[in-house]
Amino acid sequence: MPRLPERAARAARGIDWKRELPLNVSFALRLNLHATPLERQVMLYAIEQSLMPAETGKRFEYETALAAGDALSAHFHDYDWADEVLHAQIGRRMLRRDGITRDQAIERAAAIHEKTWAALEQYRSLAPQENWWPEFVRRVLGREGSEVHVGDQRPSVIAE
Repeated sequence: MPRLPERAARAARGIDWKRELPLNVSFALRLNLHATPLERQVMLYAIEQSLMPAETGKRFEYETALAAGDALSAHFHDYDWADEVLHAQIGRRMLRRDGITRDQAIERAAAIHEKTWAALEQYRSLAPQENWWPEFVRRVLGREGSEVHVGDQRPSVIAE
C-alpha cells in the first residue's frame, strides 16, 4: 500500500490509488516469510542507506519537487527525507547492539536480497506481476516518463 504522503499526493491530483494502483506485497512477503528478524533489520537498514545518496536519493527527490514548483510534493519529500534519516538512525542503533557496522549490513543485505528474491519463485504463479508504472505515468502526465537505474535495482520510470 502506498504510504500516506503518496496517497495524499495522488488524491490531490484526482488519482484514485485504491482503484488504479496494483498492490504488490512481494517485498513484505519476502522479508516476513523468508528472513529472520535480524536479516529484516539488516535489509531495511541497507535500503535506508541506499536512499541517501545526494545524486539519486531523498535530497534529490526533494530538490526535484522544488525545482518543478510542486509545493505539495516538495512538502511530502521533505517529510519523507526526514523520516528516512530517522529510520537510518534507528537501524544503526539496532544493528550496533549486534555488533554490525554499516558496511557489514550493506554487504550482508546483498545475500539476504538474493535469498529472499529466490524464495518468491514459489509464489509467481499465484499472482503474476506486471510493470504497471510506465502506463500509469503516461495516463497521469499524458506523455512518457524517463527510465532510471538506481544501483542494482530494476529500472523504473520517473515522471520528470
